[in-house]
Amino acid sequence: MGEDIRLKSKAGEIGAYLATPKGTPKGGVVVIQEIFGANHHIKAVTDKFAADGYLALAPCFFDHIKTGIELGYTPDTIAEGAALAASLVERGFKALKFGWGRFGYDRDWDCRMLREIRAAIGSTIDLMVDVGRIWHAEEAIARAPELFDRFSILWLEEPLHEDDTQGYGRLATSLRDRYPEARVAAGETEERECDFVSLLDRGVRVIQPDVGRAGGLSLCRRLSAIAHSRGAWCLPHCFGTGVNLAASAQWMAAAEAAPFMEYPFTHSPLRNELVAGIPRMVDGMVDFYKRFAATN
Repeated sequence: MGEDIRLKSKAGEIGAYLATPKGTPKGGVVVIQEIFGANHHIKAVTDKFAADGYLALAPCFFDHIKTGIELGYTPDTIAEGAALAASLVERGFKALKFGWGRFGYDRDWDCRMLREIRAAIGSTIDLMVDVGRIWHAEEAIARAPELFDRFSILWLEEPLHEDDTQGYGRLATSLRDRYPEARVAAGETEERECDFVSLLDRGVRVIQPDVGRAGGLSLCRRLSAIAHSRGAWCLPHCFGTGVNLAASAQWMAAAEAAPFMEYPFTHSPLRNELVAGIPRMVDGMVDFYKRFAATN
């Protein structure tokens, strides 16, 4: 159904997979790759959107680093994915977050991947796992201990649907006594202060507001103070635009505690070309500017 095309931008030319529906498209969808590149799985997802009536595009973002990265899920390509994680450590990242895509569906595959990633990046680099909201509470309670035990993850992110606040409470309670330092993270889709407070009340120790969704800088700054007063972290979800990334950096600079900040490494025109003065990562730290402006 789809075809390989080329995309041009100021940052250079990359490949992409374009799937066109029959008839007039209902709209357009951009499918973002996972750590394995725009592989057969991503192309299948893109084709499915087209089958549902959408014009779907999957950019090959890794072309900015190395062309032709289309990793599978066999042991060899798991090792190649782990090598890519190691290259990010070489670029200065002090923590890596892995998840979405295939993760969470197959325990054996998940463990093989995390074992290879942990071996590649060493024990001093913090590792987080983002399940992508696909587990129910019972599955999360059963699987979470192994992730903390075997792979020393720093936090388990969004294992449950965002509306399952009771499930988050059950998961946090199940981990509290056995893993006092374990953190469950959630909240990137929430919009209201009361929703974040509800997660904190149930034992979630990392809340992740998106400054573009959760009431802007004023509310996000207030959430930082609330989380800090409860011994929790309030860290930004800022995967999208350059404006979001720059605003989140300013917010984190003013927060009571900001041990981490999400910093996407793949190229995005919305993030890298629309806004001048994008915060840079230098020696594992985000170096931000006080001023930024939209480009012409």
